[in-house]
Amino acid sequence: MISNLIKTVLILSLYCFYLEGNENTISKKGTYDFGGVREFYTAGRKAYPNEAFEHLKTYAQEDANVLDLGAGTGISTRQLYDHGFKHLIGCDKDSLMIKEAILAGGKQYSIPYIQGNIESGLTFPTETFDLITAFTCFHYFQTDVAMEEIKRILKPNGLLFTILKESKKDKPTFRDQVKQIADKVMGKPIPKVNDGLESPIVLLKKHHFEILENISIPFTEYYTVEEAILETQSRGWWTTIKDDPKKDQILSEIIKFLQSIANDQGLITYEGVAPMIIARKQEP
Repeated sequence: MISNLIKTVLILSLYCFYLEGNENTISKKGTYDFGGVREFYTAGRKAYPNEAFEHLKTYAQEDANVLDLGAGTGISTRQLYDHGFKHLIGCDKDSLMIKEAILAGGKQYSIPYIQGNIESGLTFPTETFDLITAFTCFHYFQTDVAMEEIKRILKPNGLLFTILKESKKDKPTFRDQVKQIADKVMGKPIPKVNDGLESPIVLLKKHHFEILENISIPFTEYYTVEEAILETQSRGWWTTIKDDPKKDQILSEIIKFLQSIANDQGLITYEGVAPMIIARKQEP
């Protein structure tokens, strides 16, 4: 049975789905136009390590009310659903990403999505959620305003879960190398939104969160050349150059490079780590 919370959000999400004049496809300082690369995102991004969800389930019950912030095309949201979290809502500020998430989930997933910008305040009542998750997007919420809104909609002792996937510091990967190719062609480093941010641990403690877990999970992924090209075009930094005259030259050089590093089976190995934080809301 669908909870009253989900029913409410289903109604609200239908309204948000048809909003016009929103900010979802406008690139601003510190943000990316992911809606413009949503098909690349769906086709090129891979799932998160199952081990992360097993860690999460040692702290969170499957019947928890969950908000997946920055849900994007729903990759993480569908994984949460598959791991038993059925009282689940996906939230993203980009309506095009939400449409892609609904399309990608099909009839198999009864997940409601809502458009919302945490910096402007979300529509949920105070103390709504037992768990808020942020998959490869917490750097967008590393502001005092966003953190206070997260605290507002979390229940007492509610949990915040963050994770991202990154390269090992001692082993450059194709993701690092294609970015270097793009930087070289552009003649300067292409900025990344998380450049210069303070440690998330410092920010969480500042806002009175107790750190329960702070670990890194190693993982290995395998990409075909085509998948690696799509993954590259789903990156935030790519959205800032997708209309640049040098984009075609960059893409041509990246394709040549990826073809050169594929193994005999046509696959490219990506070895990375997934830094994961589980934190509990505390009252000051």
